[in-house]
Amino acid sequence: MNGVFNALSPEGVIWLTIGLGLDALCLVATLLWVPGGLIADIICIIIIGAWMYFRSGTTPEVPVRTRVKAETKAAAKEATVGAERAAGRSVGKTATKTAAKGAGRSVGKKIFVRGGIAFLGTLAGAATIILQLIPFWTITVYWELTHD
Repeated sequence: MNGVFNALSPEGVIWLTIGLGLDALCLVATLLWVPGGLIADIICIIIIGAWMYFRSGTTPEVPVRTRVKAETKAAAKEATVGAERAAGRSVGKTATKTAAKGAGRSVGKKIFVRGGIAFLGTLAGAATIILQLIPFWTITVYWELTHD
């Protein structure tokens, strides 16, 4: 019950209003220009993220398992790149490998792949507009206020 009182405090009312305003900004920016919604979301991440950081004074702790996995992966990649350089091979893809991959494709496959990519792009744009209808920034602010 204490969390609801936090949401009704002066800070809560102000930040819930800001969250609603940011949600409206993202929706309008997306409706006018879909990449504009992404730009508005980046601005919202900075605003809400800074508020959450300064409110709690800490950043979320990375779980030990994830940290160990990342360190192991980085060490393995560094060893592989070092071994390839020691052997005198170039690191990464070369232009000839990339050109050889695309040379064997038929025209039909190229059209199908391009059509599929265009369809997925259209689907992603529609999903972006639909997802902007959900007030995620307001929910995030409410969650931060009620879950201390």
